[in-house]
Amino acid sequence: MYVIRKQGFHTKKELEVHLQNMKKELGREYHQKSPEYQFLLELIQLAHPHATEKIGPGIKYFYVEDAGRGCTRFAFERVDGSDDIFSYIKCKDYFGRDRDEVVATDAWKNLLSACRTAIADQLSAYYYAHEHICADCGVTKDIQVDHKNKNFVDILLEFDAPRNDTPREFDDLPVEETDGFRGTHLFKIRDVEYMVAFQEYHRQVAVLQLLCRPCNLKKSRQAGIRKGVRREVSGA
Repeated sequence: MYVIRKQGFHTKKELEVHLQNMKKELGREYHQKSPEYQFLLELIQLAHPHATEKIGPGIKYFYVEDAGRGCTRFAFERVDGSDDIFSYIKCKDYFGRDRDEVVATDAWKNLLSACRTAIADQLSAYYYAHEHICADCGVTKDIQVDHKNKNFVDILLEFDAPRNDTPREFDDLPVEETDGFRGTHLFKIRDVEYMVAFQEYHRQVAVLQLLCRPCNLKKSRQAGIRKGVRREVSGA
């Protein structure tokens, strides 16, 4: 099931037919207050591989234009007056991709790393405020901080999904500043608003616990999370 603006589609073909019907009328415009505008915007946010660049400073309205050879296509005007087009086929093909495939890309790995650095103080504070005992097996060695209710990747995906300002470039964390709580990347100054918003979101939704390394690895394997994509924070 693929869901956009609370509309469900059982197959990508159903989604494609719906989009084809939306672009049948040449010159049709979809403005911000219309459900069609909200549908197309959310489609780009959720499914376009370059959503941030496409949306830019914001989309003023969508319209249907001539694509030649008797075909039409979706286009839009941004709030700064610039125009662009987007491929609903590309969105359709990208939408609903396997979760691991998405988070395994370099861009997602770097975003995960920067977000992990951003919430390092929260993890560190939890680690040092609790007795170092594994919540699963009771051992007291090689203890790590783990996300109990939702894993870190899912928290980030849920936070990022409705946004159109996902950072794509990051600074490297100096080697001397690395530790068991931080990632290897930092947000750039221009993305501080995104970073602060994620810190607050994580503070609100994350439920933490302490696990030993073996139990943490076992949990990760059971969750089907690809090695190297998610590595919970080491506390010692």
